[in-house]
Amino acid sequence: MRPVTYHDLNDLCRGIRTSFVHLETRDAYGTEVELPHLAKWLRGEIDPIPQDDSKATLTHTLTKEDGLLDWTLSAEELARRVRAFQPWPGTYTFWNGTMLKILRARPLPVDTTSPPGSVVITGAAGYRSLAVQTGKGALEIVELQPAGKGPMTADAFLSGYRSIDGSVLGRQA
Repeated sequence: MRPVTYHDLNDLCRGIRTSFVHLETRDAYGTEVELPHLAKWLRGEIDPIPQDDSKATLTHTLTKEDGLLDWTLSAEELARRVRAFQPWPGTYTFWNGTMLKILRARPLPVDTTSPPGSVVITGAAGYRSLAVQTGKGALEIVELQPAGKGPMTADAFLSGYRSIDGSVLGRQA
């Protein structure tokens, strides 16, 4: 592998097109697909292919502010941000002036008549779900972390914070 001065411009060892939409992480994918090719790479059985620099995309350096969720975006887009921004910069929102870190979430193909950022709770104790209306669809919050607390499931969070139902999440007031 040749050293490069730009991010993500190293040579390719193989190319696979796939979708990670339904995976929480790419750990399972990496184990099944990438490890066998690592062995081939180490044995010198793979000839690297230079990347096509014309297909590269650029972005700015991520900051903590990039993790603030914009509830007018679609549930799919927000779910991708939650996955992509872990561990840095992380994703978060505010409820009554308190930061809530969103650690795991998944899109739901449902819309309500509520404005983006509105919280909807469904289910019964032990099986409650916390969803937030977005610009398109709803985002189910699977795991979150209130300021000053440890990570917890949405159901555990709802045991102590029932008043969030019907609230509108967003920027710090």
